[in-house]
Parts: sequence; structure tokens; C-alpha cells
Amino acid sequence: MKNILLIEDDVECLKDWEIRLTRFLNKFNLNIVCTTSVGQAKLVFPTEKWDAIVFDGCIGGNDFNSPDLIREMRKTATCPMIAASSNPDLIPHMREAGCDYEVEKKVFVPQRVARILNPFANP
Repeated sequence: MKNILLIEDDVECLKDWEIRLTRFLNKFNLNIVCTTSVGQAKLVFPTEKWDAIVFDGCIGGNDFNSPDLIREMRKTATCPMIAASSNPDLIPHMREAGCDYEVEKKVFVPQRVARILNPFANP
């Protein structure tokens, strides 16, 4: 089973990512958990051993609050952590906080996650 944590406050975006991830990684038994706030993410994070975590830059509003969450989770997470923001100026700060990868939020998140978890995937 592949456990994927998606931290994003745009519900429509989350639905799209979940549908496309399921299609791209259909041979895996997926557990995709979606959270829409920092508080939810903090509650859910310790409940699984994650295979990938995707972070929005501004979770639950317009405040750039993901770096603190990334740093906190990086203390114990060993999985790939992916910075996904529609604002390219935020990505370097997310990488400095502990994200391993970056991706354009609106378009390529499912493809990037699929390639990280299965390098032979052709999304």
C-alpha cells in the first residue's frame, strides 16, 4: 500500500489530484489522505507511515504558512516531500524548509508524485 498525504486548501484541486493519482498509480493499493488545514495535517501526520507528502504553500488562506509545517514534519518523515505552489516565489522557501521536490501546483502534482513513487509510471 502507498500512503500519500495531500495538504491543500483548495478542495477542487484535491479532488482532481486524487482522481489522477488513482489513475496513474492504479496498480498500487493507494491510501490518499486529503487535509485542508495545518491543524488537520498535524493531526493526520502521525497516524501513518507516509510514502509521499504534498504541501501547498499557503494552507487555509493567503498566509505563507507551510515552511513551519514542513520543518516540523521533516523531523520524523523520511518520505519524499513535495512543494506545490502556484506562486513560484514560495518554492525556494519550501525547499529550504525540507521539501525534496517542487512542482507546479495546478498542473503536474499527480504526475510528479506518480514518478517519484513509481519511476516506470507513464502519467
